Amino acid sequence: MLFRRLQTVPRALVLAVLALGVLLATPHDRVAAHAALAASDPADGAVVPLPPARVTLTFTEPVDARLSSIEVTTTEGRRVDRDDLAVQEGGRRATVSLAPLERGTYIVDWKNVSTVDGHPLSGRFAFHVSERSSDALVSKGAPTFPSRLEPPARFLLDGGLLILAGTLGVIATAVRPPRRDAVAWEAPLNRLALAAAGLALAGAALQLAAQTSATGAAPMDVLSGRWGTAYVTRVVDVGLAIALILMRRPRLALVPMAVALATLAATSHGMAVRGLAAPAVIADGLHLAAVALWVGGLPAVLLLVWKHRGDRAEIAATLRRFSTLALIAAGV
Repeated sequence: MLFRRLQTVPRALVLAVLALGVLLATPHDRVAAHAALAASDPADGAVVPLPPARVTLTFTEPVDARLSSIEVTTTEGRRVDRDDLAVQEGGRRATVSLAPLERGTYIVDWKNVSTVDGHPLSGRFAFHVSERSSDALVSKGAPTFPSRLEPPARFLLDGGLLILAGTLGVIATAVRPPRRDAVAWEAPLNRLALAAAGLALAGAALQLAAQTSATGAAPMDVLSGRWGTAYVTRVVDVGLAIALILMRRPRLALVPMAVALATLAATSHGMAVRGLAAPAVIADGLHLAAVALWVGGLPAVLLLVWKHRGDRAEIAATLRRFSTLALIAAGV
């Protein structure tokens, strides 16, 4: 039987799967998610003796000025800001100037879109000039959660990218059939890679729809910032990978796929780590590459085992090579 002859090889695969379970079960330090409000001037609930000339908000992540806003109104709903939002400190601080204020209570409504992950957030607070003139409760507001399309979009996009990159990695590193059988061995893997690319593109389309829905902005505005640049780069790279696969150059397709995975790392929360953004993004990129190689490569290996189960010697060699790669990747 095949599995008796490959007794030591599946053991390595089992170890790799167990390593994944340990990785997923291990608690990780929480990171600041999205561009949350870290501080404000005036502060929430503050009673200031003199009318402020501006409202300043400081966020935990840089915000996109084109997709963000600060509105200051009276309790009756009359706007008193000059609608001149400006950002400083790399986008972490946003200000808006105010018209001359009278005594009373003023409500600040803000919304933003993080340039790191593209997620929107909103909130509300109040401050008072000279005296607290209103006892009405001011709602703190609620986060603007991503569209309902976001979860399936990320599932399709991330899953498609990981399987696509993993399949190409298996072709490049683990599959070495005799030259006469190369086409027969690689053909099903190429079809799997193309199917994964289709999933990734479907996820990308849903992601753009989700982003425009969550932010209320036009698609071109959404694509104009850092998130949009990463998005367009990712889609183009998947397109290049498809072209290379159709040209029977799947190993070369690893190059655009590496760039596509890098765009995911570039829009991770590692970009928000002050002073350590580059190391954090590099670590995220290495982690994604490792996950793609062994988790994303598993469907390709299982497909090979099924399609070529009669060629025991070559399957054994392929599994040994993949198991070694998987164990190395699991340690990244």
